[in-house]
Amino acid sequence: MQIFQILNEFLLRHHVDWKRCVALTIDGATAMSGLRTRIKEVALNADWYHCFLHRDALAAKKCHKN
Repeated sequence: MQIFQILNEFLLRHHVDWKRCVALTIDGATAMSGLRTRIKEVALNADWYHCFLHRDALAAKKCHKN
């Protein structure tokens, strides 16, 4: 996955260990599921959160339709 490779290269270049990754926020897009899986392999203790801005936008969209 290209996104993971870019993140991994950045962390390696700046001498940051994946163990320091404690949380990630994603929007739930299907494309992100592969990234999440790959990061979980190297950052075992990372927690996952759904992006609150995306969640709020979805809620507002539903309210606006009613």
